[in-house]
Amino acid sequence: MDGVDFGRSLTARHLLALLIIFFQGAYFAILLINNKAQSESTYLPALIFGVLCLYSFDMLSLSNELLASTFLLFALNNLFKEVEFRIQEDNILLNLGVYLGIASLFVLSYSVFLPGVIIILIVFTRLTLRKGLLLVLGLCCHMRC
Repeated sequence: MDGVDFGRSLTARHLLALLIIFFQGAYFAILLINNKAQSESTYLPALIFGVLCLYSFDMLSLSNELLASTFLLFALNNLFKEVEFRIQEDNILLNLGVYLGIASLFVLSYSVFLPGVIIILIVFTRLTLRKGLLLVLGLCCHMRC
C-alpha cells in the first residue's frame, strides 16, 4: 500500500490543517484544565483558540507556523510543569528547550520565546545556572542533526 500523497491538492492540505488545529485546541484545553490555570474547568479558551486560528491565513493551510505552534504548546506544558508543580526533574527543562528548538526550526522568529521562558523561570522558580544551561542545551541540540 502506497503512502498518502497530497500533491497539489489544496483541499487535502486544508483538511489536515483543520485536523491539526482541532488537536491543538483540544490539547490546549486539556493543558489548562490539568494545570488548573483557571478557577473552573471550561473549554472556552480552546474555542477562542480555534476561532482565532481560523482568522489567520497561516493557520488555515499546512504551514510552518501551524506546525511550530504545536511544539510551542508542548513547550508550554513543560513550562507549566516546572513552574506550577515545582517538579525538580532535569528532563522537563531539557524537553522544554528541545520543543522550543524544534519550533524555532520551523519559524526562526519563534526563538524569541527563549528569553521569555528564561524570564518566567527566573521570576517563578529558582533557575540555577545548571538548569539554564540544560534549557539552552535542549534548544541547541537540534543543530547537530
